[in-house]
Amino acid sequence: MIELKDEESKSSFTANNEITYVLFSSSSDGEVENEYVELGKKYLDTLYLGRCEDPSLFPDLSAPQLPAVAAINSDSGSAQWYSAESTHTLEEFILATQFPPMVALERKNFWQISNAGKMVVLAVIDPGSESSIAYRKLVGDVAQRHQYDLYSGWLDGVEWEKYVNELFMVEPEQTQTGTVVVYDAPNKQFYRSEESTDNEAAVQKLIDGVLSKSLEPINTERGVVKGAKRVLFDMADTLEENPVLFIPLALPIVGLMYLVMSSGGGEGGAGKED
Repeated sequence: MIELKDEESKSSFTANNEITYVLFSSSSDGEVENEYVELGKKYLDTLYLGRCEDPSLFPDLSAPQLPAVAAINSDSGSAQWYSAESTHTLEEFILATQFPPMVALERKNFWQISNAGKMVVLAVIDPGSESSIAYRKLVGDVAQRHQYDLYSGWLDGVEWEKYVNELFMVEPEQTQTGTVVVYDAPNKQFYRSEESTDNEAAVQKLIDGVLSKSLEPINTERGVVKGAKRVLFDMADTLEENPVLFIPLALPIVGLMYLVMSSGGGEGGAGKED
């Protein structure tokens, strides 16, 4: 665990990730402190956990009481707090806050968030639209009420037009006004509303239906062809990011072509000898 003792160590630590965690405490032996240390070991490879005895290093933050753990958003400088009075466990708090709320989703973090153990509230928008910022805030405010149950983020429905249409059945006109789906990636399904989700009440109704299991999910892979296409798309993405992988993938194909050509050549040669 990293000890934050001065401005330099604080700045370099919080710059490591979008969300970093800091335990504010002058003690090393308490329930919160001990649990924090254990979680630091458990999530050593995935999360950034530090410790600070001097709260004045973070003048813009105000802890409710000490000891307390802050989930600090590096972009906004704001924090969410956990203390011994919290109704959730410290681990639940950390897992609920490990991603920024209503974060912009791209290829890499989309997979990471979608497979982090919770369903994801997805706002599909046209970021060039004047109303997109207000719509993201609207959806984000509703999703934030359920941060222990769901993650949230937004997708560029213009750049990803074909993808969101194939996977979530989102039409281009819906992207222009903004629409919401709830994605359950591990189970390859999603939830949508037949009504427009352009207002707070409609977004809340959709989330309520998902969490109460009163809303029926829709499969993201609708048919064998759909599944085969997704495999090919994923393979193409992998080769784009790691061209060196093309070599072992290409060898079996080259070998197969050689066998076919050799077989054809043998038949041709036999015909000539006759």
